[in-house]
Amino acid sequence: MKTLQPVAGNGGRNLEASPVLLQVQPWAIS
Repeated sequence: MKTLQPVAGNGGRNLEASPVLLQVQPWAIS
């Protein structure tokens, strides 16, 4: 889950490439 922390810090840019993380952190895309 350590990967989820930097992903949220990137403003959700990585979430676009990782739809799986989107489901894990729906609040990160906001």
